Amino acid sequence: MSEIPPSNGPGFEVGSAEPGGQPYASYHRGGEEGVPPGGSSAKLIALRDGYYGLNWVFALNVALAVGLNGLVRGGAADPLISLAGVGVIFILIAGFTFPHNKKIGFGLDWQESGPAIASILMGLNSALCCGILGYVIVQGKAAKRMKDYGLTGGFFGMKKDQIQRRIEELQGRGL
Repeated sequence: MSEIPPSNGPGFEVGSAEPGGQPYASYHRGGEEGVPPGGSSAKLIALRDGYYGLNWVFALNVALAVGLNGLVRGGAADPLISLAGVGVIFILIAGFTFPHNKKIGFGLDWQESGPAIASILMGLNSALCCGILGYVIVQGKAAKRMKDYGLTGGFFGMKKDQIQRRIEELQGRGL
């Protein structure tokens, strides 16, 4: 059924059934204006911290991948050392992304296993293209939820000061 009430045109009254249709009844969907259902200042703080925390892990990921690539191309590493390097990058990236994914998972209401799964996938993808796909997906989900709080993002992402003002506003409203 449509969530739009019927028009008040000829033969239609709000609350009456349209010809061949069901009566329309508006109802309160919960939540406050500019706050997603179940949203709170604590969840927005977690989203912000996880979103920006992943930027630092991505920078580390790039540095590790470039370093390993330099070793391999320079001939300083045999295939076994290269494979070990990929394994180390996987473990480091999975470990470093987990706390940030846990914060984002809290803000997005993920299941308890969600942050661990996201971190493992980001770790597996870390040696390939520095894992950029995983970062884009997870940060995109966090940004989308932050936009549900009435925030806007630019080309370079969300603005910290704008997020902070919104957090303070929500805290002032007791959310």
